[in-house]
Amino acid sequence: MSTIISRSLDTSVGPRFLSISNEDLLGLVRETATPFGISEQDVRVVGNDRRMIATVTLPNLAFAGPEGLLIPRLFVRNENTGGRAMSIGVGLFRMICSNGLMLGVPGMSFSAKVRHVDGCAFLY
Repeated sequence: MSTIISRSLDTSVGPRFLSISNEDLLGLVRETATPFGISEQDVRVVGNDRRMIATVTLPNLAFAGPEGLLIPRLFVRNENTGGRAMSIGVGLFRMICSNGLMLGVPGMSFSAKVRHVDGCAFLY
């Protein structure tokens, strides 16, 4: 993987605010999903250039657990509005409804956040 995620100073949000490219993040999600047999059409994206949530469900890695069928899911959330840090994570989810509604399994997810501040790209 060799995706580079672009950042640019956006002083309309704040004096040190770095806008993170949603297009580059989406490319990274698609590139990550490809080895698992997930096509671009299976990447669900909601948002625009300012706000984005992308999720990839990995049904071919599902397994039976004590709460039923557990399905891994990768997610990326980014807001170039100053409201939230960019976050990326993975977790186990279970289907709770026939319409596709999924619920995260407590304690079975990991996420990292990156602040949109110039000179401060801490993961927390």
